[in-house]
Amino acid sequence: MNIKDDLFFPARAEGFDIDRMALPPLVKTKWKKKCDRASRPEAYRRFIQMLLDLTGFSEGIRILDVGCGVGAEIVELSWLGADCVGLDADEDRIRLINQLGDEFGLNVMGVCDDACQLPFDDETFDVVMSFEFFEHVADLDAAMKEQIRVLRRGGRLIIEQANLLNPLTLFDLVVKYPRRTHGKHGGVKWLFRRGRVVDNLYGTGYAQKDEDVHTRLWWRRKMKQYSSVLQINELTSSLVRMHGKLFWLFQPLLGNIYIVATKR
Repeated sequence: MNIKDDLFFPARAEGFDIDRMALPPLVKTKWKKKCDRASRPEAYRRFIQMLLDLTGFSEGIRILDVGCGVGAEIVELSWLGADCVGLDADEDRIRLINQLGDEFGLNVMGVCDDACQLPFDDETFDVVMSFEFFEHVADLDAAMKEQIRVLRRGGRLIIEQANLLNPLTLFDLVVKYPRRTHGKHGGVKWLFRRGRVVDNLYGTGYAQKDEDVHTRLWWRRKMKQYSSVLQINELTSSLVRMHGKLFWLFQPLLGNIYIVATKR
């Protein structure tokens, strides 16, 4: 499917005044950053076209976004005609998503619940996707099995993760992350402690991992563990996805990791 002219964020998001909602500053900041992304029209359209290609988009497709954050992706996809559900453990983010759905008449719903025990029936969704989610979940395998369970046979599982070997990612987590958090997170110690589960990390009230980022090779090995239930169609980088095969040789080092699999 090709993108229609009036995408939600360029055409409608400016008309939504998030400051009138009683939300934490962090949630408002994340929403405004999503709006800023749409201020670069060509890059934003390429990103949305990539999402449409990844999901095999069609009118009425049922999509679940696990760890959806402020829900920018599912808001846009529902604007284009998808039936979307976003799940997150943060009640304020979910409240924002549901407000957007009500205000703009979108077929999108936010659910606040546990990603390791999804509150949906087996084979409910055509697509289950997550963006930079698995690096935070306390039990990666439990969450993976749940995403597979609620995905219909022949449906697509889409995973996007940061790449540990990306120099920009490493610089951010080792140098800039500690500055942003006044020494509470990141730094050299993060390299040795990133897989540890922490209760109430970032003051969220639930247990999660602190940026447990992995390499492309690690993810290739991990996905092989699910080969009996998943057919891996693609394991590539965002550079290749967004800019073509010209960047194929740089996949191990640059960009985020994209995984697309089909449920057997």
